[in-house]
Amino acid sequence: PIVMFSAEWCGVCKKAAQWMKAQNIPFRERDVEKDPKALGALKEAARRAGMTAQSIGGSVPVFAVGNEVFKGFDPNRIRAAVDRKK
Repeated sequence: PIVMFSAEWCGVCKKAAQWMKAQNIPFRERDVEKDPKALGALKEAARRAGMTAQSIGGSVPVFAVGNEVFKGFDPNRIRAAVDRKK
């Protein structure tokens, strides 16, 4: 499933979650501020994708789809990543 790394205060994260629910895209949301293990999981996902934690840049949302990791809410990119995973 998709993992969306988010924060409670992030309006874009809320919009992304609503969009994925409306599209019936299964995902798991992990709050990087509330979940002590989420930040480590985000860094590990970035490492697996060949990225550095610095390239993620501390912004949310960040999406992990398989070995793909990208930041920012882009419905087309999410849909394409989901389609590649099928």
